[in-house]
Amino acid sequence: MTIVFLFLYNILFFLALIIILPFSLFIKKIRSPYWKRFLVNLKVKKWRHENKQSKVISFHCASYGEYEHIKPFIKELKEQKKDVKICVQFFSPSGYKNVTDDDYIDLKVYTPFDNIFSQQIFFKLLKPQLHIFAKYDVWPNEIYSLKLLKIKTILINASLSENSKRFTRFKYFHEQIYRQFDYIYTVSVKDAKRFKRYFGISENVKTLGDTKNDQVLYRSEQAIKNSLFPLMDKKNDIILVAGSIWKEDWEKIGACVHQLLKEFENFKVVLCPHELKKEFIESLQNHLAAFNPVSYNNIEVNSLKSFPKVMIIDAIGKLADLYSYGNIAFVGGSFKGKVHNVLEPAIYGIPVLTGPFIKNSSEALQLKNSGLIEINEENNLCSTFKDLISNKDKMELTGKEAKEHVMENLGISKKLCKEFSTMNLL
Repeated sequence: MTIVFLFLYNILFFLALIIILPFSLFIKKIRSPYWKRFLVNLKVKKWRHENKQSKVISFHCASYGEYEHIKPFIKELKEQKKDVKICVQFFSPSGYKNVTDDDYIDLKVYTPFDNIFSQQIFFKLLKPQLHIFAKYDVWPNEIYSLKLLKIKTILINASLSENSKRFTRFKYFHEQIYRQFDYIYTVSVKDAKRFKRYFGISENVKTLGDTKNDQVLYRSEQAIKNSLFPLMDKKNDIILVAGSIWKEDWEKIGACVHQLLKEFENFKVVLCPHELKKEFIESLQNHLAAFNPVSYNNIEVNSLKSFPKVMIIDAIGKLADLYSYGNIAFVGGSFKGKVHNVLEPAIYGIPVLTGPFIKNSSEALQLKNSGLIEINEENNLCSTFKDLISNKDKMELTGKEAKEHVMENLGISKKLCKEFSTMNLL
């Protein structure tokens, strides 16, 4: 990593901290993670004093979503190495605040500010024997500090799509970062080839798969065992679960959903916005006012015996479980630019519909034509929905293909642990 590159990056990062400072005083979403980062090293110092002799493996996650994907690997790792302590650091509040009851984590912190001094102090205090990055959230000073301290760095669940901005606009930036990793484990062979071709990494890039598959299976088993709606009877319903939707998604599918609700008496919809913005939730309620939409937070879930015509999920962390009630899924982000997790609905054996923007997701591309149906415009969307609703055999066959694809790609967490042991990384 060149000195000039790091020098320029640190100047820009320092300026960014100054610019963000006034916003952190007034915007709650920025305030908490901003100021808590100043206290991270004090927290680590205290924890390390209480765990002086423990071996530590640390993980870097961007958010709650990335953590959920690597949870099966952390669980497997902890079961195999019971004496090892696990530290997970989060960039965003969504991970730091929502991961509250995981027995496999020994220490949870915000990622330190990415300047060379904070990162050096952090890792000198923590002393991990191994530092693992999940998916794509990597920072120059973090990597450089680990390199100086001779701590092994590994990237798991790595992916690189054909149209990724990491090599179309910011190639040099990412090239300098990815070349510092000791090992990179990619989701697919194509991802591995792109890392090698675009970033000039000739060694230590290997394809093992995505631990996300293991997590969706585990989560589906828990959802079925611990039902969100224990008294629910849905056998006569056709339920669409529209997950992680944005305003752009609703603009494309809203009219069709409204039409289907009018046309099919047994058709019901569960809408789960990606962000719980009051304005968007109110727009959904207004658009579907004729069907008396019900908000998740306003119902008694343990006594609900049938789905309302329209349910709007104004709560975090419910989507993966809600897919278990669906007959059809629509996955959001796919009309905005980046599709969200298509494996979560696929594991339940239901058809998965998306918009045209799926190139960011290797699993969506792999699932295409194997249970995933890509929609390009509103008329196509409605005709596809009607075809599935009126043809139960086709709906079940499409869903079966989706589930089979997920089941064929399980066991990645065990493979990673075996690989790490073989490479003497544990």
